[in-house]
Amino acid sequence: IIPQGPDLVVEAAGPIEAVRLMVELRRRGTRWNVFGITTHETFELDGGLTHFLEGRMDASFGTTPLAMAQAIRLMETGLVNVEKLISHRIPLIRIDEAMDVMAGAERTKVVINP
Repeated sequence: IIPQGPDLVVEAAGPIEAVRLMVELRRRGTRWNVFGITTHETFELDGGLTHFLEGRMDASFGTTPLAMAQAIRLMETGLVNVEKLISHRIPLIRIDEAMDVMAGAERTKVVINP
């Protein structure tokens, strides 16, 4: 994707394939952040290559189990309608348009459909 490799890769998509891609996009000094993964699947990491390339990997999570449970309860009871949070649904074939919409101010959440 980037010939020399990125300085930073943030995995925010969720599937384990995104984490695997993140690990493949390494160069000397690349920092990886796992943010979106939602599964407990494993992936391979070449320890020697990671060592010699001086890569760093960390993870971040922006909520607590209690807050997550409360959010789910609000959605289940209908007190929060998440459909109202989605301002755009754009097919993947129009990804360029979706990126423009996401860069603009006139949107809330943008869903990209396969």
